[in-house]
Amino acid sequence: MPPEEHESLPAKAILDACRRLLQGKATDEIISGTLEGVGRVTGVDRIYIFSISHAETEYASQRYEWTSDRVEPEIDNPELQNIPLREAGYTRWLDEMQRYRPIVGPIASFPVSEQPMLAMQNILSLLILPIYSDGVLWGFVGFDDCTQGRAWSSSDVDVLIGLTLALGIALSREETREAETAARLYLSLVGRLFDIHSIMFSETSPATLWRRAEVRLRIVARSYQFFAHLADGDRVEMDQYIRLIQPLLDEFLAETLPPRSRAVLSASVCSCSLSVKRALDVAIITGEVMAAITESSSIDIAGAHLLVSMQPRDGHVDLTITARSAAGEPIGRGDALDGMAVSLLRDIRQHFDGTVSQDLIDGLLLRIRFQE
Repeated sequence: MPPEEHESLPAKAILDACRRLLQGKATDEIISGTLEGVGRVTGVDRIYIFSISHAETEYASQRYEWTSDRVEPEIDNPELQNIPLREAGYTRWLDEMQRYRPIVGPIASFPVSEQPMLAMQNILSLLILPIYSDGVLWGFVGFDDCTQGRAWSSSDVDVLIGLTLALGIALSREETREAETAARLYLSLVGRLFDIHSIMFSETSPATLWRRAEVRLRIVARSYQFFAHLADGDRVEMDQYIRLIQPLLDEFLAETLPPRSRAVLSASVCSCSLSVKRALDVAIITGEVMAAITESSSIDIAGAHLLVSMQPRDGHVDLTITARSAAGEPIGRGDALDGMAVSLLRDIRQHFDGTVSQDLIDGLLLRIRFQE
């Protein structure tokens, strides 16, 4: 049976789960309740959390579980405690998780060495996401489909990575690193903006509000995957970072426009490094502009060329986003951004010291100045 397609997960439900985890101490009750809520939204049959000990070898033990009424719980299964992952045939999982990559797909496509224990639990397809806490691999969260199988979309994976960020921060025992601090701030910001925008823009459809929240959440998730491997824990090389973010922005454009009229996105980024927090500012703002103009009624970006540029200016870095038609004519102005985008920009300027300048010249959608 081919994997079943599912609609994208409502970002609001995942944001609500993140907020519960980040509000205070992550008790067993809060974590278990979070798994139940996410399980009902995702429609999977089982969600579980394993911790990984790092002694002479890596042992995994199940700590939490939620199951639907379609399957039997496995939380009391002794075979799911102290599993020597490498000896049990899960070296690939460890290697992928240490690179902050998901393990995803139908189990029939997995290496033969991985299949027996999964088949014993009647799993047809799964998604495994690593949980990092205090900069190290703490464990993983798994989502099992035991009834129909499914094809996990990249947007679903990104949104659920947001959940693992919150889990890792909630489970942290020490002062968090810069990347985790930035992720916490932005997860809270994304959730707060969703609530504010739901009230301020009540005429906007729920689908549009969810999509904007999803864009923001996916950027935080992809960014944290990149930040987790920084050699210098609090500085980001922007040319490398923008190359990571650009395919995600291309996805947003592709989802909005048919192939023949698809806008082209390119980037011109100086060789510079910014703090993790400032780099995330850049990505969130860029994603917001892309989301806003794809929904704008004042400009037509079909076939347009969008340019994201970062250049040094007297000890600062200028981020500009411009739009030109296929013929090279400027299209759009800074006032093409909608209220949601302006609200986010205002919040970033107030809380993260970004200097926003919208000169409203043709083709310039946004200019923001950051300190290096």
